[in-house]
Amino acid sequence: ATLLPFNHLSIVALPQKKLNNTAPVVECIIKDGLKINKNDAITVSQAVDSINQYSEIVSLFNSKSNVLTRSQIGLFIRSFKGNWELVHLMAMFNDLLNSDGLQKITPTIIDYYGNFHSMIYQEDLQDSHSLRPLIDGKTLLKLLSMKPGPWMSGVVDEQIKWQLDHPNGEKDDLIEHIKNILPRHI
Repeated sequence: ATLLPFNHLSIVALPQKKLNNTAPVVECIIKDGLKINKNDAITVSQAVDSINQYSEIVSLFNSKSNVLTRSQIGLFIRSFKGNWELVHLMAMFNDLLNSDGLQKITPTIIDYYGNFHSMIYQEDLQDSHSLRPLIDGKTLLKLLSMKPGPWMSGVVDEQIKWQLDHPNGEKDDLIEHIKNILPRHI
């Protein structure tokens, strides 16, 4: 929370090695100043930089015209690699601190974040970071009779998205979907 004012700021890290080597200020403070390991520094830096976006997603989810799909929320949660609850709590804390009238707005903020948190568990999205594609790369190449290439990463991303939108989907349905979207990735 004390590092929130530094979100989205970067500095030149290790200028003696390379001048265009930038790093987030938050990451440098944690790693170099506080001497905490690099993985924790990256996690906290990502959390700090994502607070505003997380707050927007929670607001969109709670709006009357909730336009977020299951895959949009799942991919967003997936981007935190298992640390989404840290960002959730930090974003809620930040919104509470920035609210004008604490008596009026606090229950709404807490309800909004509570609704979003509950939905993530109801939809079984809490572990979306560990979701693996139903069809592995080798099988995919055999099914499509193609050679490996850069197109595969886009197809794997589409597989994950499809799986998030179709939690009970079958491999055959996924194969049909892949065949339909394949021309966009080749």
